[in-house]
Amino acid sequence: MEIKYTLSNRVSVLIYRESDGRYLLVNNDDKGWWIPSKEIPISACLKTAAQTLASETLGTNLSLQGMLQIEVVSVGDQQQLHVVFLTNPVPKIAQIEKKNNHLWLSLDEMKLSAKEDPSSLLGLEPIEIINKLDKGYVPTPLAALGDFRPEYFGLVDSTHMSPQDELVKAARFSKEAQDALFWEFCEQCSPSTSMIYTVFKSFMQNKGIPLENAGKYFRAFDINKTKRLSYTEVLLGLAAMEPCTPHGGIPAELRCRYIFRYYDTDNDDNLQFSEFREMVKDIRKGKDLNLDEDEIDKDAATNASIFGRTTNDNFPLGDFLQTVGQLKFRGTSSLFRMPHSSVNKKSKTNGTFKLPTGSSAKKRRSDFEPTKTDGVNMPSSPLGTPGLKSTNENQYELATHTVKVKRTGAFSDVMALWDLQGTAAMTTSTIDAEKEKSRFQRIQSMDTFNQKSHPNEMLTGLKYFERPVKQNGEFTKDAFSWGAVDMHALARCLLVVCREVKIILSEESRLLKLQSPTYILGDIHGNYRDLVCFEKSLWRMGPMLTPASFLFLGDYVDRGDHGVEVVAYLLAQKLLVPSKFYLLRGNHELRSVQNMFQFKQ
Repeated sequence: MEIKYTLSNRVSVLIYRESDGRYLLVNNDDKGWWIPSKEIPISACLKTAAQTLASETLGTNLSLQGMLQIEVVSVGDQQQLHVVFLTNPVPKIAQIEKKNNHLWLSLDEMKLSAKEDPSSLLGLEPIEIINKLDKGYVPTPLAALGDFRPEYFGLVDSTHMSPQDELVKAARFSKEAQDALFWEFCEQCSPSTSMIYTVFKSFMQNKGIPLENAGKYFRAFDINKTKRLSYTEVLLGLAAMEPCTPHGGIPAELRCRYIFRYYDTDNDDNLQFSEFREMVKDIRKGKDLNLDEDEIDKDAATNASIFGRTTNDNFPLGDFLQTVGQLKFRGTSSLFRMPHSSVNKKSKTNGTFKLPTGSSAKKRRSDFEPTKTDGVNMPSSPLGTPGLKSTNENQYELATHTVKVKRTGAFSDVMALWDLQGTAAMTTSTIDAEKEKSRFQRIQSMDTFNQKSHPNEMLTGLKYFERPVKQNGEFTKDAFSWGAVDMHALARCLLVVCREVKIILSEESRLLKLQSPTYILGDIHGNYRDLVCFEKSLWRMGPMLTPASFLFLGDYVDRGDHGVEVVAYLLAQKLLVPSKFYLLRGNHELRSVQNMFQFKQ
């Protein structure tokens, strides 16, 4: 059976007191202050219900002046109305009942209250409505209509997925599960469309999260640092916490960002050593290790050295993501997890969901848009928050790296945006680039130009393999040979590359959909010399800077002498540019076929 929702409409009234220019707020179920609001049966007259609500709230007759806005809350074909009415001003001579749950505030007082204590107001919608009235807003049927509905993630084709799509798909949130979470969000936040900390505590407690940790989770969910959560932020945060969400690939990248914010108590995009120590302590707790304070101090100091830090240093977000991504700091997979799934994974149920609603004059859309792989979608601020939708229609991209390319195709003088701070290339009006570094999504160029990453270390080694070495006029190493290289170190690097690329390949569709221009390359069969020729002819500057994709049709090993090197090269490039390097499996990628040739040996 399909999910059934118990529908009801909602009316709210904005009441203005003429004597002092203040508006009436009431405490909604001890969740926070908002304008008077009430659920009504779906068949009830909206205007009559609003008139009754205003009169009952004040204890005196008060007529309506008109309608301010209509918001439609909907999922699929299920809809509910929330209508906000404006009453006539309360006369100075009117006798008004004084009630403990009533609070009269001016617009400036509301703004100050929301700034000093974000949880005091259940939502900012009253401020938005009054602001519009002060600017001469006259409601019209079209201008008054708003729409609040969920945007679905993880349901599109895998070739067009944003990082947020990848995360929600990894959490296995079906459309029905996302619908259920949306209604649950509405029920908790109603009549607002955002979630404050007070509501969040109750919401997470119902999902098995201890109250003492609610503040840390709220900080982690609050991507935009507004002290209020949108539905999208709640959905993505829950997806990151799902027990089934893998700690690898793009989902792991996003999970690490949540983990970082969870322990970043002062929210400055840097972990102090004491905050990092708490992370190490929780990792040890998850592994059932000794929680002796001295042991924790020692373990934290040892792990700090992996980041190149001491107990007196801070840990920036960018360095944290890079070190975890390179598998140098382990144990984060057990952090930031739900004790059980936050949704009922069954797509069919007999359950009934109540559909309360909030109000907002604006149409709510996703906070996220797919991020570019080679740049950052920029809003109107100097750097903005990458991946967030800009209100400026003339969007542009800001390059994150500058490079010089030699005639051989090799890179030199690679510099990141934040490395230019203090040089003539960055004006004094630019905000702190080092701090902004931590706000960038892990865009592709950060991995491509990071020479210390495992795929780049492998490619550097293969460059050495490819070229002869000449010392004192004599060749000490032939081309296409390893010479005196530590083969054990090479093997360890190759194993890491294999583990990382396995995650990417396992998530790709079996049916690839590519767009032109795409170069299609056939059997290589261990012929590394041919592969080098292809590189110099087709992607001399590397696949990322080449305006084309590359499809390899399989049969990478056997027959030729350098099957391991061919595979190592292709997997390293796949890891650096997964959206441009595509590898099919040929019959020689089967063990049964390899048994008849030399690669297995």
